[in-house]
Amino acid sequence: MILIVGGFAQGKREYAASRWPEKPVVADLQELLREETDGTAFAQRLLAEHPDAVLICNEIGCGVVPLTPAERRWREETGRCLTTLAAAAEEVHRVCCGLGLRLK
Repeated sequence: MILIVGGFAQGKREYAASRWPEKPVVADLQELLREETDGTAFAQRLLAEHPDAVLICNEIGCGVVPLTPAERRWREETGRCLTTLAAAAEEVHRVCCGLGLRLK
């Protein structure tokens, strides 16, 4: 599994398509996590269901702390999910302005 993170509209999908055109892509993980209560368990499910995919997630933890408890929980669970995915990933990339930086 390959994990790509970065800000909104920074070219993550295009980066994935240019580097790994043959791999399936699961994008917008942050939105899939809105209904989850355990980011770590969600990450484990993703790893089991998509072992050869490119997983893409927006970075949502680098801004203002959300006001509502639900939004704070979402941000925290997304961070937990990404931490678990990054530890298990074959590669981790951060994309900014369409340029990728391999972190792992």
